[in-house]
Amino acid sequence: KGQRVLPLVHALQWMGQAAEGLYGGYRLANCTDLRVLKGIIAEEPKPYVLTLTETQKGEGNITFDASITAMDLPERPNFRAQLKLSSVEGASPQNSASALRPGNFIPVYQNNMLFHGPHFQTIQTVNMAGESGITVACVRPQVTQDQQGQFLTRTFDPFVADTVWQALTVWIQHQFKVASLPSSFGRWQQFEPLHDIEHFFVTVTPTRTRNYITTAQAAIYHEDGRLIARIDDAQHVH
Repeated sequence: KGQRVLPLVHALQWMGQAAEGLYGGYRLANCTDLRVLKGIIAEEPKPYVLTLTETQKGEGNITFDASITAMDLPERPNFRAQLKLSSVEGASPQNSASALRPGNFIPVYQNNMLFHGPHFQTIQTVNMAGESGITVACVRPQVTQDQQGQFLTRTFDPFVADTVWQALTVWIQHQFKVASLPSSFGRWQQFEPLHDIEHFFVTVTPTRTRNYITTAQAAIYHEDGRLIARIDDAQHVH
């Protein structure tokens, strides 16, 4: 039986939520170069430290270097990233809703393609497009505050965001018949709060597979075709 680890999306939420807590009226606008350097195992009872270092402050924007590190190994971060907070709502680029069509029902959680528990089971239908990528139609799960624990959803919602890496996992399994795990992404750009949506689509377009690493571009759309978030260079190791 595998060990439970802190999901990449919860590391991002922890960083973003802490940064937002320092500046009222600001929200997480984007995150760049997030890397999983060493997984955090849930069963290991050790304390971890989140460090935020403000690197730039301009009109309406604040940037930070962020890291999560075990207290007994401060020189070896488990996660690191750069964050940008904004006090201004970003303009959401439009996308043609006609390109986002429901696909076929595939029991991705029941057939062991994905191992996620009920709080992460967002995918309803899958539209596989061969080598060019995958689109999944999704419903945001109902997760109570008690169930969320210390990772309360605010502008960022890890249960919605995780669908990006789930979809990439399904595509890799379909194409290469192997398992994979998320390792990093180049940029997360968010235009609207994720917790306000219920029905949504995720598209994933792989751009390169080399040395057992697949890199992809991804996006999260509202059911009406409105772009909510864009992810550049999401990477899976397989």
